[in-house]
Amino acid sequence: MISDLRMGWKLLKYGYGLRQMMILEGVLFVLACLMNLTGSSQLGIVYWMLMGLTPTQTLRSLVTCAVVRSSPRGKRIQTAVCAAFNTCCFLGLYLTAILIGILLSRALPGYQVTGGAFVVCGLMAVVMMVYCGSGYKLFKTTFVFYVVAWLGIAIGIDTLTGFFDSFFSLEISILIGAVCCLAGGILQFLLSLLTYKLPESRMAHMQSLRKYM
Repeated sequence: MISDLRMGWKLLKYGYGLRQMMILEGVLFVLACLMNLTGSSQLGIVYWMLMGLTPTQTLRSLVTCAVVRSSPRGKRIQTAVCAAFNTCCFLGLYLTAILIGILLSRALPGYQVTGGAFVVCGLMAVVMMVYCGSGYKLFKTTFVFYVVAWLGIAIGIDTLTGFFDSFFSLEISILIGAVCCLAGGILQFLLSLLTYKLPESRMAHMQSLRKYM
C-alpha cells in the first residue's frame, strides 16, 4: 500500500487540471473553516469531505490516456494506486476535521463537538469512495447511488448524530468514523477491480478533458 501511495503522489503532478484543483481545494478549505467558526459544524464537515474528491479526480484524469491504460501499470493505477491515495486523503481530512473541532471546542465557549457528527463524516467518505471506485466506469448508475446516499444522509443527519451521541462515547464514535474511512477505501479498491476493464466514462470527467478521450 505504501508503494501505491507513493506512486499516487508522484503521478498527481501529471494530472489534468492540477492548478484548478489546488484553487478549488483552497476555496473548500476556507469554507470548511468558516462553517466551523460560525458554529455550522455539520456543514463544515461536508466541505472537509468534499476536499477529498478533487485530488482523486486529478489523479484519475491520467487514466483517460490510452497509453496509461495499456501500460503494465495501468491496472494498478486504476485500482490499488487510486484506492490507496484516496484512503490517505480522506483519513487525513477526517483527522484534520477532528483536530479542528476539538481545538475550537476548547477555544470557543459553547462550541460543542459531537461524536455523531464524526460518524456522519465517515459515512460521507464511504459514499464518495464508492463513487470513486465505480463512477469513472459506470457513471450513471453510480451517480444515482451517490445522489440517493447523500440525500439519505442529509435528511437523516440529525437522527444519525443523535443516535451515536446517545449510545456511544466521543472516542468510540471517532473510531467508528475512522473505520468507515478504511472500509470505504477497501470498497473502492474492490469496485475498481470489478470495473477496470470497462471503458472510461466521458461524463465522469471535466468537460474540458472529454475532447481528449
